[in-house]
Amino acid sequence: MSRFSFSKDATLRYCATRCRAVTAACLLAALFVCQPLAAQNSVGLKTPVRSPSASTGIIYAVMGDGELRWFRHAGRGDGSFSWEGPKKVGIGWGELTHVFSGGGGIVYGVQKNGDLMWYRHVGRQDGSFTWEGPKKVGTGWGNVTHVFSGGGGIIYAVMESGELRWFRHVGQEDGSFKWEGPKQVGTGWIVKDVFSGGGGIIYAVMDNGELRWFRHVGRGDGSAVWEGPKPVGTGWFVKRAFSGGGGIIYAVMDNGELRWFHHVGRDDGSFRWEGPKQVGTGWVVEDIFSGE
Repeated sequence: MSRFSFSKDATLRYCATRCRAVTAACLLAALFVCQPLAAQNSVGLKTPVRSPSASTGIIYAVMGDGELRWFRHAGRGDGSFSWEGPKKVGIGWGELTHVFSGGGGIVYGVQKNGDLMWYRHVGRQDGSFTWEGPKKVGTGWGNVTHVFSGGGGIIYAVMESGELRWFRHVGQEDGSFKWEGPKQVGTGWIVKDVFSGGGGIIYAVMDNGELRWFRHVGRGDGSAVWEGPKPVGTGWFVKRAFSGGGGIIYAVMDNGELRWFHHVGRDDGSFRWEGPKQVGTGWVVEDIFSGE
């Protein structure tokens, strides 16, 4: 029934059929000297709202020309159409095979040569162009198809073989080259997309549009202890999906529409939702991820 298999020797392997090559390696050093972009671009914005004290709702988008843009969804809590931004905070991001947030302003990027790079967006709160890094924190990340953070330094990588691996970046806070792992935590992850919902929760989008919920009980030590999978959605034929934290999930549709969902059943994997609500248009992006 499920295409996910679990084994007690710490292997929940995950095989992705239609994913582009992704790795956990480096963000270009070109992220350094751009001026903030005036809020003239229509991507996802309707009525910009200034909320510099807010600590949630931050979204980064990589545009087709490699520009990195910062947004804050001021309406994140209720799915309203209120935004701050966009602001241009980097260039050259199109050279990366994958980019993802580690939380708290930390961003990882994978270079084409398989190097994993670490950055800290010091200007994360207000979208200013202030960065620490890049620092090289890994090599050999060129043979992964999906890579994402599980929070607290935990990074999951889906290998070309379909294996799911767990890593802990012990040096996450200062960008030092210190790691625990890898540990193999699964097999059989035949999915279209995958992302963390925080607290060990992982969502997988299947080729048939089904959304599945997992909880990695062994997240803390990389053991293969899981709860799930549980089907929590249907019709998820989306270009990209990612978590905004606290049960909030965003989906980018093929037509560039950005949709907001609140998974009310996030904590137990029940099929309870609020939304969808349209919170943006024109989101034609190469990559997108939450800054939470």
